[in-house]
Amino acid sequence: GTKRDALRRLSELEVQVDRGEHVNPSHGTVAEFLNEWLDGPMQSSVRLKTGDGYRFIVRKYIAPRIGQFSLRDLQPAHLQGLYSGLLARGLSATTTRHVHAVIRRALAEGVRTGRLGRNVALATRPPRSKRREMSTLSVDDVRRFLTAAQDSPYYAPFVTLLWTGAR
Repeated sequence: GTKRDALRRLSELEVQVDRGEHVNPSHGTVAEFLNEWLDGPMQSSVRLKTGDGYRFIVRKYIAPRIGQFSLRDLQPAHLQGLYSGLLARGLSATTTRHVHAVIRRALAEGVRTGRLGRNVALATRPPRSKRREMSTLSVDDVRRFLTAAQDSPYYAPFVTLLWTGAR
């Protein structure tokens, strides 16, 4: 750009520094950042099983697809592309929302610690989970089932489950 553009940008950066809003752009890749998050802040803030789930999501779904991007160049479009790709591969909307939640949480930690200026996951729209309509047995189906199960050692538990509506 021009000298005038450079001076305008310098002025904007000075205002950000004065307000405490300026963050030095992070170097490194998305995968490196996520691995640091998994080994550090995330570990102390969630249960062991939750942490294992986060590691699986990062290793299986996130790192292979957007891990190579520079953290400072990560854009909402990259995340939308990730979500669309996961859905196209047959992943459910619910699982894709879990992927989004992990990314959002990791990037929020980056913002909190000053490593990132903004959480680009907040500018994305993960897919909505579809509600499935529950199917139940009809009265005739229940009668047929209990008749067929009458000689089974599990007959009493079957009757209990059907009468109480347990799932």
